[in-house]
Amino acid sequence: MQFTRRLVTGTLWSSAETLVRQALSLTVFVMIARQVGAEAIGTVVLAMALISVFEAAVSDGAVERLVQRHEIEPLHLDSAFWAVTILSLVLAGTLVAIAPAFASLFEAAELSPVLQALALYLPLTALAAVPTARLKRELRFRPFAVRALVSLATGGGIGLWLAFDGQGVWALVAMHLTTAATVLLCMWIAAGWRPRFRISRQHLRDLAGYGAFSTGSRLVIIADQRIAPIVIGLFLGVAEVGFFAMARRVLEMLIQLLLAPVNQVALPAFARLQAEPSRIKALLNFLERAIALTSFPALLGLAAIAPLAVELILGPDWLPMVPALQILCLAGLPMAVEFNTPVLARALGRPDLVLYQALIFFGSGVILFPLAATESITLVAVAMLARQLFLVWPLRILLVRHLTGQGFLARYLPLVGILCCAAAMAGAVLLALAWAPTQASVLQLTAAAIPVGVLAFVAFLLLFARDPVVGLFHEARQRLSATQAAAASIGSRK
Repeated sequence: MQFTRRLVTGTLWSSAETLVRQALSLTVFVMIARQVGAEAIGTVVLAMALISVFEAAVSDGAVERLVQRHEIEPLHLDSAFWAVTILSLVLAGTLVAIAPAFASLFEAAELSPVLQALALYLPLTALAAVPTARLKRELRFRPFAVRALVSLATGGGIGLWLAFDGQGVWALVAMHLTTAATVLLCMWIAAGWRPRFRISRQHLRDLAGYGAFSTGSRLVIIADQRIAPIVIGLFLGVAEVGFFAMARRVLEMLIQLLLAPVNQVALPAFARLQAEPSRIKALLNFLERAIALTSFPALLGLAAIAPLAVELILGPDWLPMVPALQILCLAGLPMAVEFNTPVLARALGRPDLVLYQALIFFGSGVILFPLAATESITLVAVAMLARQLFLVWPLRILLVRHLTGQGFLARYLPLVGILCCAAAMAGAVLLALAWAPTQASVLQLTAAAIPVGVLAFVAFLLLFARDPVVGLFHEARQRLSATQAAAASIGSRK
């Protein structure tokens, strides 16, 4: 019961942190993007594409093991801290050295100093990694909400000031570095932990036994995510990278807003239940139904109003990204449901399976994305949708079946009604926009389309998918009651 209470509390704080972070991040990013343009966005995206691969190599595997492992000793924390810190400094120096050669590939001179400046991002994130893992292990997510507010207010404020001052791409560089430095400060204050200057080879080997697969899978996954912008930059130019990156950034922000709270608590939750397969199945099914209920209408609704939303929020200069954004929203449907599948595998001690699948996805991306990038960013989005439907989704289904014994029908039949209602809602929005007066402004059309979509989705749920939704809320109420009972029991013992 105490675990359930901490899980729900952690989810609430994680939700608050994600809501604050994504709302601020989206607002700041949109305001800066309107000022600096697609080429500046594309330059920073290319720099961060390389840095993010290095970042995964620095800290992810060993730190995740700190969360996943049943028991840890102080030497695990100290060894992990110094190992990732030293490695981050070495890789940061490597980035500075290779920056000119990397920039020459894209014929973008400004990319070299940008990459060299952003190399500082690696040690900043490495220093925060172990305190962050310690907080996650203890399901203490309240500091993450504070971190989101403080870091984005600080970094976003610096970025906006420089953007409106005409500093262009350097506004984005300053925003990234200031945000990382603020996150570091917040995590160290919240964790209340300081490393001792000692490293144990035995404890590092213990972490590396798990971390090698986990880090390897994350490296491949991140490299796979960076193939598209890199090949777009090589074939279509830095500005097209900006358009595509913005389309994918909007999708990722939406996915993070809806699913990151679940993802944050899923690893410790599944890890603590790994000896109870029936509870893992129940939790997985509950999370997937909740994810579908929020993500399906959000993704299909965004696809329906994308032309209006992009013109209203980003301005007409960003309209070339609309077709890619709409296609990526469709790819986001199976992506959302399978969002926690890699987390489940890592929590159950099988990061090797995530790595093997990631290698397959990476190989397919190396083949598909360069072919598509020779034409347009829209074709790249089509390639991503095809891969998601015909490769990523089926292999993720097989992975869950292997780990839990649950097949396709048991997981997805409860979601069919929700998907149909979301699709009908998107159709209703498109129909309403088609009938709208031609003299209506973009703001008026967008303001009308959103409530139409919400009301239509609720109506379709009540008419055609009432039972699955009622069952979901009934289960949520049971979990909440169990949490309240646990809290009352703990309070009476005190």
